Amino acid sequence: MPDPDQRSVDRRLDWFAASVGLVLAVLAQLAGGVLLFTHGSSLATQELFAFGILLVAGFVAGRLGPLTGGVWNGMLVAIGFIVVEALARTIMDVRLMGNPGSTHASDMVTLFVDDIVVLSGGTLGGWLSRFARLTIAR
Repeated sequence: MPDPDQRSVDRRLDWFAASVGLVLAVLAQLAGGVLLFTHGSSLATQELFAFGILLVAGFVAGRLGPLTGGVWNGMLVAIGFIVVEALARTIMDVRLMGNPGSTHASDMVTLFVDDIVVLSGGTLGGWLSRFARLTIAR
């Protein structure tokens, strides 16, 4: 039977750290959407902005959490962001279905690319936090 103290040392996921990173990412995305992307912009610019947000949010989650869980916390932020984004898209699609003149292009390629960008940003941010902590510790 593992020692209870040993399990706490091997902890990788920190829900508080991931929650802080997720809230940071969602608030930054909302602010960016209102301030930067209200008059239309290219999809590449929006994806680059999302990557940067998730990079920072994954880094924050990795720094707040345990050293061994930096990458995992960054991934958890990205997965949570994808869930929040999917819920927002679903609500928008339901609202647009009531308007017969509205069209909303949410094709699978865009969703797939968006998810890859978000996952890679969060994971890379978590990895960078681990790398920074190990480099500073030397």
